[in-house]
Amino acid sequence: MPNEKKDFCAGVGSRESIKLINDSWKMIEGINDRPGLRSLADSDIKAFWQGGKWKGIWSQNYMGMYSWTPFLDDELLLFHDNAYNHFFALQGDGHRKDKAGMTAPAGALPEHVFFGNDKIPCPHYKNDEHTGKASEYDFWIEGTCGTIIGKSDILLRKHDRKEAKKYLPMIELALEWLESLRDKSNNLIKAGPAATFIERAYSGTDMGNGKFSYGFPAGVMIYYMKALTNAIELEVLVGNNKKAGIFRKRLKASEDGIAKLIENNNYFISYLDRKGIRHGVYGAKKHGYFESNPNHDAIAYRISGDALSENIYSTISSIPGLRQGKTISCVYPSRDDVLPGYQSDPAYGPGPGYHWHGASWFSSEARMLMAYYRLNKFNDVKNSLGRMFELYSKGFARDVMDNFGTEFPGSYNPEEKGVAYIDGFAVYGAGLRGLFEYQYMSDELILYPHVFDDISEYAQNMPVYFGKKKIYPSILNTGKPAISSVKLNGVPIASFSEKAVNLRYDIIPENAKLEIIK
Repeated sequence: MPNEKKDFCAGVGSRESIKLINDSWKMIEGINDRPGLRSLADSDIKAFWQGGKWKGIWSQNYMGMYSWTPFLDDELLLFHDNAYNHFFALQGDGHRKDKAGMTAPAGALPEHVFFGNDKIPCPHYKNDEHTGKASEYDFWIEGTCGTIIGKSDILLRKHDRKEAKKYLPMIELALEWLESLRDKSNNLIKAGPAATFIERAYSGTDMGNGKFSYGFPAGVMIYYMKALTNAIELEVLVGNNKKAGIFRKRLKASEDGIAKLIENNNYFISYLDRKGIRHGVYGAKKHGYFESNPNHDAIAYRISGDALSENIYSTISSIPGLRQGKTISCVYPSRDDVLPGYQSDPAYGPGPGYHWHGASWFSSEARMLMAYYRLNKFNDVKNSLGRMFELYSKGFARDVMDNFGTEFPGSYNPEEKGVAYIDGFAVYGAGLRGLFEYQYMSDELILYPHVFDDISEYAQNMPVYFGKKKIYPSILNTGKPAISSVKLNGVPIASFSEKAVNLRYDIIPENAKLEIIK
């Protein structure tokens, strides 16, 4: 096998597939003098930022960046970690106001943190940059869950009990606020207008009097469940088994509740409103669209089981309009339940196919890519990464593509060529993390091998980090579906199943060569 230390990996098999993996790694620095991830590491705020004309960090745009967590060295991990720390530093306390005069409840995290020219961080607790109607919208519920997920993933990677104890009170405060929003009658979390990642495209319940109330979005439930899952592992890490038990009960209640948001065991609807109307039932006469985010996120975060995940993928594949440009659109064919004035806002484009009304957001594409990997849909992985590299080679490193992923934002949202945004770089991280998923737990790292089936031998030259340990996975693909043997620094280990390898932290050497045979 070739041993090209300058590359992320070496392998035997498809040169195209190996190149996709290695080029994904090169996107930290950029290729052919074009900007890379490092170009968005701001030395003043000591964090990655959004890029372009956007002087801050937006949680919905940053969500895909969890894909990079296993691979970043100490220098870049600091920028990644601080992106989340800025949100926790401005966590709602019941007193602090944002620029719109909104006082966030204790525990709520900002929708975005704005820095401006003076680089002083300012919170923005609601999604209302273009409206001046902050009082009509809810606080940032799904984004609070997402920020917990990203931060807790880093804490689990670090495996540092002292640091986990520092941030757990803030995570617990956020989770207590989220739990206070649970409707005990159906075990679902209530979210008012504009409280989700799709911003003002989510209206909640139309009360018929010009007012809008809460609904029960699937995305909020999926993110809350993943946030709870990670928090349980952190509590176990620091020895707080009582709190872990409380979170397990809440997770079980959420599992019972979210079942109400599954349509015929095929996919998650967008949301249930408080009148009992289901939004996002594909093909229905009213609200008959398909919502992508909750569905690919449920797969990527392992919230949905294997059977439901396959059904979700089949549903996505049966709707060609979702992937017109090879990357996933957020919705198809169009919404009929957005908040009034949403699509007339010039910042959001002219209609269906634009912004959260059908655009393809690359932060979402990163999670879609993780979903493809989990299901071993390698052609879809290649199509996604291939499309991103095609755009990058033409000078585009944007955050979104409009018209269902077929064109870049035009006059309503300029800055096309030569401008780098954080969203797109998340996709390349997913191109790496999806190979083994890397699920960080309190006392172990779980690897689910998904190396392309046209690569017979794979050896990673760059480490995956777990605490102070460095792990270099390799795999011999013999064409069998199940893992048959595993060695750690040449010594056989038995902690594996057909689909996964479980590496307990206390048995991992400081530099660990992991050999997997399938």
